[in-house]
Amino acid sequence: MSDTRRKLQSRLRRRFGYSTNTNYGRGAILWKDNKFGSSDEVGICLENRTYGPEIPYQLEILVHDFGDRQSKCVAAFTKEEALLLCKVIEEFFREREKEAAL
Repeated sequence: MSDTRRKLQSRLRRRFGYSTNTNYGRGAILWKDNKFGSSDEVGICLENRTYGPEIPYQLEILVHDFGDRQSKCVAAFTKEEALLLCKVIEEFFREREKEAAL
């Protein structure tokens, strides 16, 4: 894991209460308590396993219930989708900041 990612994951743990691990060298799993939904935890799993030539990387949104000890994938995105979603989210917050400054 790079120093940059290590520092970012440390910030997630300190500021937002995430639990992080490296998913046995296949990627990263980022968990936190779910305060709003029916599951106990929510998480993001960054996978670098190959699911075929179209999906060499995958970002999954997960939920985890302590009662049945099961994790369920509720959404999955390719690398390109995930990066584009991040850009859209970043632009959304820029727009809000510009509107607030007016």
